[in-house]
Amino acid sequence: MKSCNGLIFGAFWLIAASGASADHICTNSPNEAFVGYSQGGNGVAPMPICRWLEQSSAPPPKVVERWEVFDDRFGAWAIDESGAFGVSFGEVSRESADRKALDMCQERGGRRCVAIGQFRNLCSTFAWGGGRSSFDGGESVEISERRALAACELDAGVECDVIRTVCSMPVSRWVYEKPDNWVPAQR
Repeated sequence: MKSCNGLIFGAFWLIAASGASADHICTNSPNEAFVGYSQGGNGVAPMPICRWLEQSSAPPPKVVERWEVFDDRFGAWAIDESGAFGVSFGEVSRESADRKALDMCQERGGRRCVAIGQFRNLCSTFAWGGGRSSFDGGESVEISERRALAACELDAGVECDVIRTVCSMPVSRWVYEKPDNWVPAQR
């Protein structure tokens, strides 16, 4: 066994000392070509022998820098004294979020709908119980619903129900010019 280890060590030492074009034990690199097997013997199995390929004359690949940016997404709630409500989410601006929430509220029968809240890059929940309502948000559906229910139940004094939960999460995209205000994302 000691002679086998010495033989393998000697083969690697010979490869390192002999330069890049010498035959060597294959390493499964794409930059080498199989040329045959070593002779083996004395309890050592024949080993695959390779030769390094010539370097390509093609120019090296160009490194292209890119930056991941996140575009904000907005949502809004609108309600009417009759109980009609509207919600928007995934909008590109606060104004479009308000407009869509108001339009939905009116489509549901609201005559004097009012935009009551906006959210950005979050989930938002509308909870109702005992004639009281609550709107609250969070980084996930679970957090948003837990907060809205807790606020509603505290205000109403009774158990509340989740009426609707929506999320407006930022949208990721890659750009090839570094933005002036670029900050690495927190993952």
